Formats: sequence, structure tokens, C-alpha cells
Amino acid sequence: MQEPDTAFWYAKNVLESPWPEAESAIAKRAASAYNYALEVLGGPFSEAEPGIMQNPKIAVWYAQDILKAPWLAAEPFIAQDQIWATEYARFVLKTPEDHDRFQAVWYSLP
Repeated sequence: MQEPDTAFWYAKNVLESPWPEAESAIAKRAASAYNYALEVLGGPFSEAEPGIMQNPKIAVWYAQDILKAPWLAAEPFIAQDQIWATEYARFVLKTPEDHDRFQAVWYSLP
């Protein structure tokens, strides 16, 4: 099974458990990987993180709902999207130090 959405759906609704054999397929689509982490794994999906972080919207959701903390590696990608950078600052960053660090990332972009 190579389709990310179908593999996620199968793991969630049929197996009702993680499906390691399909994780490389699931990791190919950020939304499927996020849903798999949230609804099947109940925690981080490390294999999918390089792809997730390239989608600012999904990266913010992943930081908020899965990591429950700032995601430093994804900040350069998140900072490129004004809407999702704002959401990240509002809902994920908690301390003044977090905000200062993210602002530095934002201003360092070309």
C-alpha cells in the first residue's frame, strides 16, 4: 500500500495500531504523517519530521499537538509563511526567550 492517506486510514481504522511497514509511505504526505502521529502513534513520528517541517501549517499543528513545544528545526520553514508564523507565535511559543529566538529567525530570512 503506497498511498499515504489510505495507509493512515488502514492503520487507524482496521489495524487500530501502528503499522511500521507502511510508515515510509505515510511519511510522504505531511497531513497523513501528522494524522498518523496524532491518531495512531499518539506521539512523534520522527521518520516523517523532515517532510512535515516543510509545510508551515502542518508544522505548526505538529509542534502544538504532537510535540507540545517549540520545534526549533522547523522554525525556518514556519517563518516563511506570515499567517502560520503568527499562529506559531500565538499558540506554540510560550516564553519571551522563545519569541526572541523566533523573531531572530524571522528577520534572518532573505
